[in-house]
Amino acid sequence: MIRLVTLSVLFCCVVNAFANTVNKADEEVLNLYAQQTIQELQSGLIALKQANRLDKHQVRTLVEKTLLKPFDTHYFTYKVLGKNLKQLTSSERNAFTHALTYNLINSYASVLTRYNGQAIYVKKAKFQPSGTIAIVPIILGTENKSQLLTKWRFDSKNTQWKMFDIEVENLSLVNTKQKEIASRIKAVGLLNTLKELEKGNKNNE
Repeated sequence: MIRLVTLSVLFCCVVNAFANTVNKADEEVLNLYAQQTIQELQSGLIALKQANRLDKHQVRTLVEKTLLKPFDTHYFTYKVLGKNLKQLTSSERNAFTHALTYNLINSYASVLTRYNGQAIYVKKAKFQPSGTIAIVPIILGTENKSQLLTKWRFDSKNTQWKMFDIEVENLSLVNTKQKEIASRIKAVGLLNTLKELEKGNKNNE
């Protein structure tokens, strides 16, 4: 019994030590990555606004080049579809990932076409105890209340940080999309939901 307790304590110490190591090793990497991503986005928005080209097509292209680069679209799809993924073939999962990604790009583009030159600030990442999940707050303008919380996970397979969710006023993009997609799946079925997504994306081109 004593040996079991000792091993349990030792295991907890190792886990905690690993978590602390991940935090210290990756904190600056994630902060720099997030900062560079937002700076690239802001520079692009300013350039488009100055050239009077802040339209949906141009902003969509900018989003693909900047925000989409660190975004984990496969994990986002997994979180949105949940158990429904098991019912899909590999090609159908890829089609859903593509459709949800394009839907995501259109959502960002619709919001960012209203960009009015305000500064965008990136605050330091806040890590969860595991060291593999972090939240990076982004401030729009000088008002702290205009804050987005970007959620990141460490992709150990590719050894890099990837964004997978954005929270605005306590509303999670993943949770919102989960409810929306689940409602459509219940109403029309899984593959018809995919067709609706693809049709909606085409209409927004």
